[in-house]
Parts: sequence; structure tokens; C-alpha cells
Amino acid sequence: RREDAFFQQDAFASAGNTNNVVLGTLIDAPAFEVKEAFAELQIPILADTPFFEELTLSGAGRVAKYQGGVGTVFAYNAGIDWAPVRDIRFRGNYSRALRAPNLSETGFPAVANFAPGFADPCNSTNIGNNPNRAANCQTDLGALLGGLPTGVYSLPIISGSNVDLDAETSDSWTLGFVAQPRFIPGLSLSVDYYKIKVKDVIVSLSAQTIVNSCYDQPDLNNLFCGMFTRYTGGTPGPMGEVTGQVLGNSLLSGPINFAARVRKGIDVNLAYRRSLGGDMRIDTNLIYTHNLQTSNFENPALPKFENRILGELGDPKDEFQWYVDLTKGVATFGYKMHYIGPMWTGAYEDFNELDSACSLAGCPPFNSDFADIRKYPATFYHDIRAEVDLKNMGVAKGLNLYGGVNNLLNTHAPLGLAGTGTSGTTDRGTGNAAIYDALGRVFYFGAKVKF
Repeated sequence: RREDAFFQQDAFASAGNTNNVVLGTLIDAPAFEVKEAFAELQIPILADTPFFEELTLSGAGRVAKYQGGVGTVFAYNAGIDWAPVRDIRFRGNYSRALRAPNLSETGFPAVANFAPGFADPCNSTNIGNNPNRAANCQTDLGALLGGLPTGVYSLPIISGSNVDLDAETSDSWTLGFVAQPRFIPGLSLSVDYYKIKVKDVIVSLSAQTIVNSCYDQPDLNNLFCGMFTRYTGGTPGPMGEVTGQVLGNSLLSGPINFAARVRKGIDVNLAYRRSLGGDMRIDTNLIYTHNLQTSNFENPALPKFENRILGELGDPKDEFQWYVDLTKGVATFGYKMHYIGPMWTGAYEDFNELDSACSLAGCPPFNSDFADIRKYPATFYHDIRAEVDLKNMGVAKGLNLYGGVNNLLNTHAPLGLAGTGTSGTTDRGTGNAAIYDALGRVFYFGAKVKF
């Protein structure tokens, strides 16, 4: 496979008639090339014997050669399926996967840019938002602390790509079973445990993250503090800086391999399909997820430092959806329930002590008095629908009429959330309120005709 990218800026932009984010007159990055080969194998070991209704092994492998810093990499997986009897099947799988960096991550030039909404972590408003921050800011800035701007502003920075990026890699484990007992016809239950860890995640650190991370470490001897410069000359500086402020265009923001992601959980799917006699049938399905860990490890200086996402807005510990369809003749009546578990109103670290390697003294809550209400409550949504499916209607081969109500009880997002996008970004993190319904009660009707 081969991908190429080419950009030539027009004369109007080259003359400086832009917002000062100038890409340059010509970008012609080296082509993205990869050669791959793969093989798959399935081996039936036993079948139709006592305690081995089926025993099958499977595996697959892929070798890929990328240009640039990635080079030759391997991906592979192995699995086992064992059915001791017809009613139950156990399954397990391990896989190693990878993602090579794309052209935008390796071929983009370094250009002057802006970091909008930047808030200095050492100003009087933000200096108390981390246990280590006040001492580090005092050590670095001393008497200059009082002169830092307290609001947000657009920080001039340099942004670009990284030609030396390596591939992201992930290791995934799944273990579970499927049960279809003959003594309960129509019932099917599957339960799967999963663990996924992604390493060397390519992340472009924002200016806010870089500067915050400098002062949130146990001391100033960390790589973040060397990624920007404070202005120490007379006021005003070359870009209007006050003494002590981050010097414009001294901070370089670009993608690097360092972060890790860990996800653990249990997925449950319970389905039941049964004829109730005559032309009546019931079809119900429950899909439930119980998350055990959702964590990001994003600190190169402290690789074991955990940013716990589980339980924060957008990532509940428990969530399920339950569907029920009752069909009689040509008519179907449906019901859906959606449950979203409680979630913290701020970052998990605001209210809880983390068992993580952030310092020798542990990780006390960052901001335990952040809010009087600490959790968004559990939320239920209910939908109903009806459908009539008619066939052989004269010139038409079929006519389907349907209608329903989503969010029947007109349930709104809790505590004033809009239910769209993010709830807001602070130096403690971002919450995704889009997990909730944004519209309220919605009626719909429609028809489909086949000719």
C-alpha cells in the first residue's frame, strides 16, 4: 500500500493574509508505504467425544514492513474454543495488534500556532489545584507569582509532527462462555471478560498539559519543564508578555510515543426468543457492561501514574440496554430501557485517593471540596414503538408502518447538563456529557413501501 500527500499554499496565504498559522509554500512529505503478508489457521482437535463436543484451536499472524522509523512489525492472535457439551461453550483469545503513525503525525511541518484558552497553572486562581504545584511554582518564579495574569489567553506556540514516531501496540485478552441450555429453548447467555492494554500511544501534548505537568511533579527536575521558557526580561516582552509569563513561541507541541491505556470489563448478553403460541412471539435482549478499569497513563516522568477515567462523566461503571419485542401477526410492539450508572461530577482524583505512584506520600484527593454534589445520579431512559408489516398490497410488494416515542418520560440530563459535547475543560480533565439524551421526548412516524 502507498499513500502520498502534497500541499502547496496559495499566494494569498503565503503573503501573510492568514491568522498567522502559515504552513509554508510547499509540503511534500515522504510517501507512506507498507508491505504486508498474513496467514490464518484453524485446527479442529476433538469433536463428538465425551467432554469434548468440540475443541478447536485457531491462530493468525501478520508481518508488515513500514517505511520510516516503524520498520518491520508483527501482529498475531491465538484462540481456543471448547464445548464440553452442546449446551455450553468456553472461549478464550489473546491478540497483539498495532497502529502505525499516519502522514499527519509524521509529515506535518513545524509552524507558528496558538493554544487558545491557556491558563497559567501558577497564577493565583489555579495554583492550588494540585498538591505539588504551589511549592514548584514558588521555587521557579518566586516574587514573580503575583504578576501572572489570572484569566485565560491565547498562547503563541510552535506545533508540528514527529518523523521518528513508532507504532502503537496493544495486547488484548478475552475469556468467556456461551450457554444455550436445551431445557430452556430460545435462551442464550454469553459472558466475556476482557483486558486491553495499549502501549506507546501517540499523543500530541497540549500546551496546557505540558505547562501543568511541569509544576505537578514532585519537583521541577522533569522533562516538561524543559519544553518551554518563562520570560524574564522587562515588560512588555516580544509578544506582550509580562515578566514571568510563558514566552511566546518557546513551547513546542507535537506527537510523541509515551502514553498507555488500560481497559478491563465484563460484557453480558442475555437473549430469549420464544413462540407464545399461535402467531404470538416474544424477543428480548439484555446487553450489560460492567467496567472494571478505564485508566490512562499519560505522564512520561511517572509512567505508573494513573489518570483514572472510570466513573467520570461519560464513562460509567455500569450501563445496560434492555430490548423487548412482542409480535402478534403483522403487528410488533417494542420497548427499550437504557440505564446509565452514577458518575462523578468532577475528576475521580478530585474526591478520592489514588493507589498510584504519584509520590512517596501517596495521592491524596486533589480537590475534595470541588462540589457539594459529588455524583450525577443514575439515569433511566424508556422508548416505545409500534410497527405493522403488511405484504402483497396490490401494486406494492409490502407496506411497513411504524411509529414511537423516544425518551417517553422526557428525562433530561442531570444537574443542568446539556447532554451534548463536553461539560467543559479544566486542568483536572474533560467530561463527556453526550452520554445523556439531549432532545427530551421525541415522537416519530414513518412508512416504507416495496414495489
